[in-house]
Amino acid sequence: MTLDESALRNYLEKLSTADEPDDIWAAVFDFLHVLDFEKISYHVIPTFSTGGAIDMTVATDGFSDEWLCHYIEDQLHLVDPIPAFALQSTKPFLWSEIESLTELTKPEKSYIEEMMDFEACNGLAVQVFGPSGLNGYFGLAFTQKSRVIDPLDLHEIQWVCQLAHHRYCDFVKAVSADVTLSAREREVLEWVAKGKSNSAIAKIIGVSIHSVDAYMRRIYAKLGVNERVTAAIRGLGSGLIHGSA
Repeated sequence: MTLDESALRNYLEKLSTADEPDDIWAAVFDFLHVLDFEKISYHVIPTFSTGGAIDMTVATDGFSDEWLCHYIEDQLHLVDPIPAFALQSTKPFLWSEIESLTELTKPEKSYIEEMMDFEACNGLAVQVFGPSGLNGYFGLAFTQKSRVIDPLDLHEIQWVCQLAHHRYCDFVKAVSADVTLSAREREVLEWVAKGKSNSAIAKIIGVSIHSVDAYMRRIYAKLGVNERVTAAIRGLGSGLIHGSA
């Protein structure tokens, strides 16, 4: 699976000319799909050295809406052991291998079983590292129960993911500790965290969809994000909203 030189050059060009994080996601997700990874998730997991100024970020492609809503609403990032363990290791590993690599709690074991059954897939955990403790993780899913990846190919996959992470770090802007949302913005974001679409939220709170779109733009600007999954997780993680609301 040696990387095609022209495809790699095109990938590097897309990263270098990205105007916003969404351009990075589009480039890396497209590239990894060509390598036969059907579902992809990217988690930024800041360590203590960031001083709490940067919250967790998640971007996904290929996972079902049902699973994403479940992940957000039930705050499964709190029991997902894969990203945190990945950052303690220097080598990628299969999701199915994690129980043999580290001791898991009962909730963590349940999460692994549920996730692999729900999405009917296994996956590769790839750790990425950035400046000032701004580290992250790529989850690269495939439908085979197991997949043997040549060590050289694995190194190339790590390299592709690391480049995307470093480019994203260029865009990161810490969310100010005094960020506040209005009561209506909190209400809208709480419904987003429950998996509701903008049109559904408009009906629930009795406003036009254009109003909800405007609220979402303001929420994105305040939280320094570009899409709803990250906005919901950042809101939950920072205590701005609560999953039970």
